[in-house]
Amino acid sequence: MSTDSNVPCCSVQTDNIASVKHRSRLTRFIRYFSDDIGTKHVDLQLIILSFSTGIIDVVSSNDFSVFISIQTGNTVTLGIHTSTEVPEITTAVLTSTYIELLIDPKLFQWKNKARNRRLAYIIVFIVGIISGSYMHAKLGTANTLTLAACVKAIVTISFFFNSKAHAKSSST
Repeated sequence: MSTDSNVPCCSVQTDNIASVKHRSRLTRFIRYFSDDIGTKHVDLQLIILSFSTGIIDVVSSNDFSVFISIQTGNTVTLGIHTSTEVPEITTAVLTSTYIELLIDPKLFQWKNKARNRRLAYIIVFIVGIISGSYMHAKLGTANTLTLAACVKAIVTISFFFNSKAHAKSSST
């Protein structure tokens, strides 16, 4: 009889362990997505997203006469018209970036990380616009948007590989 009474006890204990493991995984999952991520590669990830944004803006402008990303219409229009001659150019949100770039007091200094990021963003956005225009003309809306979605998916997945932000230590 004593062995029969141990079976339910072991079963309950096993269920409790499984429940604790499940809660532990859930807690780790929630904690993982609640932690701050390191910013070492975020600028690169955002610049890559500007390529996709340029592609999407071209398609939305051509097909629906709307700029989805609320970009400067002149830049997108220029990219669309240039695409037949220079298929490597795309677009991104640029107005504030143009201004911040031009008013940067350190614009002409050799080492200027902020300027380099802004310039890369502008260039990659314009490359996205031109590439998107070319692809849209040659491959159609669906294939062009599929490329933009793939770029966004790759960047999203790459965020999982960002390291955690280092916790600030208190000196008190």
